[in-house]
Amino acid sequence: MNWTDVAGQDRAVRVLRSALVRDQAHHAYLLAGPAGVGKELLARVFALAANCEAEQPEARPCGVCSHCRAIARGNFPDVMWVMPQSEMVARGLISRADLETAPSKEIRVDEIRALAKRLSLAALRGR
Repeated sequence: MNWTDVAGQDRAVRVLRSALVRDQAHHAYLLAGPAGVGKELLARVFALAANCEAEQPEARPCGVCSHCRAIARGNFPDVMWVMPQSEMVARGLISRADLETAPSKEIRVDEIRALAKRLSLAALRGR
């Protein structure tokens, strides 16, 4: 997965990639738009590039370093994806049987609280 995989979002790619190359990334970015325009792919590539161990910023994400491989596998401790339970069930990330109620179609308050708590911690392996 690389910047070139993000089709039709040239300006967003340019802004995010440039911020990382200059080591001036902001603490947060809001990716908004209709379904299917590449927001999630852009976020995934950005997470890879932001945590990549490649020496040259222009070469990030390299896709082969331990950080890139861990993020691609979904088990890098400093990258967390937040999505509604219904989406997690649809993607097979959690089982419907694990839920006490019907899967939520919205990100729930307790999930945001858990995210806020995790964000207050220092990075384990990332930048």
